[in-house]
Amino acid sequence: MPARSDIPPLVNLLPWREQFWQKRCQCWSLSICAGLLLLLLLSVLWLWLQSHRLHQQQLQNTALLQANQLIQGKIQKISARIQPKENAFNLWNDLQGKANILPRTAQYLAWLATERPEEVSFQTLSQEKRQHLSEEKWLFRLNGTAQQQKNLDVLINSLEAKGMLINMTHLQRHNESLAFTIEIYID
Repeated sequence: MPARSDIPPLVNLLPWREQFWQKRCQCWSLSICAGLLLLLLLSVLWLWLQSHRLHQQQLQNTALLQANQLIQGKIQKISARIQPKENAFNLWNDLQGKANILPRTAQYLAWLATERPEEVSFQTLSQEKRQHLSEEKWLFRLNGTAQQQKNLDVLINSLEAKGMLINMTHLQRHNESLAFTIEIYID
């Protein structure tokens, strides 16, 4: 190693330049720190805004779901009121042209349409006046098909619950359905 006396002393001929570089380095360090701090603040602000937007969207979705459920409930109530009328209309259309139906039996047909399970269909309807237990009553003969015996039982039970006199005259299995004839006595 060389001796200390061999090294020429460093003499700063421009001291203002060194101060300028130190100040510049200090400013550069401060600007980097300020930039990182600003970036961190912007990131936190952006995350907060996103979470706020997400919360707002969740609130809107909840409100829309509640409104949708309310509307679905109203639609179901309306459908429940309309369905019997549609069933009566469908029964009337099914039977139209197949029999001359008396006007006073329209309410019975409407009721019958509401009590008819979906898997039961009527093909023909005939009517005639008959003596039944010393009284003159209307006899309606319904011919139709049912997918299963339990569907036919539901129809018969609802007719009996209404107080109608029922006579099952014919029941025959065709492929996967049951053909039936029901006689109903009405005052």
